[in-house]
Amino acid sequence: MVEYDKNTVDMLNKWFNEQLKSDFPIDQIKKSLLDNGYDASFVDKFIAEKTGGTNEIPSTSELKTTKDTPETQTNPQTPVSDTPDKNNPWQNNASPNEPASNLTEEQKQEKFKNYSYFDKVKLIITKPKVFFDEMPTTGGYKGPVLFAATNYFICAVLSLVVSLLLYPTQITQMSSLTSMLGVSPYVSVALLIPLMLVVYVVLGILLGGTILNIFFRLFKGQGSREGTIRVISYISAIMLLTWIPYIGGIIGLYGLYIALKGYSRIHKISEWKVFFALLSPLILISILIALIGMSFIGMIAGNQNDLQDQIQQDITQLDTKMSAQFSIESIYREDGKISIVLRNTGRYNYAELSDFKIYLDNTEIPNPTPSGIEFGVDSTNTIKLNKYWSDLETGTKHNIKVISPQSIQANFICGASSIPNGYC
Repeated sequence: MVEYDKNTVDMLNKWFNEQLKSDFPIDQIKKSLLDNGYDASFVDKFIAEKTGGTNEIPSTSELKTTKDTPETQTNPQTPVSDTPDKNNPWQNNASPNEPASNLTEEQKQEKFKNYSYFDKVKLIITKPKVFFDEMPTTGGYKGPVLFAATNYFICAVLSLVVSLLLYPTQITQMSSLTSMLGVSPYVSVALLIPLMLVVYVVLGILLGGTILNIFFRLFKGQGSREGTIRVISYISAIMLLTWIPYIGGIIGLYGLYIALKGYSRIHKISEWKVFFALLSPLILISILIALIGMSFIGMIAGNQNDLQDQIQQDITQLDTKMSAQFSIESIYREDGKISIVLRNTGRYNYAELSDFKIYLDNTEIPNPTPSGIEFGVDSTNTIKLNKYWSDLETGTKHNIKVISPQSIQANFICGASSIPNGYC
């Protein structure tokens, strides 16, 4: 014979007495117990004790194997209501100790209305399996979301108080920073908590629940989006403990245990499937971050290669320039203008004559005109200056400086007959 705990027996005693007061027949009471899954031997013993051992009650075997006869049927005059009485669990086919998972959605909603905020918090933390068995999966979002928002607000305030007590230096620094920005620290906190509350509700609960429900579907979950959002909302009860210093993180792990219990009952899948369904978004986000990171690194690497190529070209060009050694071979007059002959004595051809700057007595001569387009190795090029010899006085000493890529210069005396002096 199955033995039931004292609470169950006490509940059955109370219920039995209520049925007798309502003039329900003993045989119908006995049949109700059997229909609701109570052990037959226990029912026989229970009824015998309640009726003083009379033999007028049908045995359980009779009740199980025979249909109601005119003798055992309820008298039409018996005051039995045709409308199920919600206060009578036997009329709505639910025993006083029947598992909540067997309750209909309407029965769950009716039972849930009797729970206060504190009842829900206590049951979620201490008996999550029982809570989610009794939690209705429909009924709107308002109640669950308000429950979660309340928990978040309490957690935020308590966390702030703990931070003020344990980390006063950091809080002072943050206050100084907000003051520098022209915002009172009290105002910033007063604005930040409601703002984060809105973000938590919109992103953490509504959007998060929608995304999670998709992953639960991939793992053959049978729950609805509303049911998933309800579980997320009620799991937030653990926030009321996560603010506790030093052990808040450990308590947060217990929140994972609560989540496994809740989702497994709503979606009717194993807790292992729930675990992998919860893990899947994190894996997907990690992969996306990794791909973005690899693309970014590849882009940087490509730019770096381009930069290295450009640097190498610049170095080669600079090396070419620096390897082109020039000397002034002569200074003479051509078409009345001062002309100079430069020779490349370096290792490379040099074609960028536009780089040359020529100074006469420290004054730059604009737009010098080269006679060729490049300096070959060991070749010369004549550059005509926009400066007339007639502008110089005979017998005066002058200096010509050529810059690019290195600085070279020569002196000449107007009227002299030798290089580096030249002719006037």
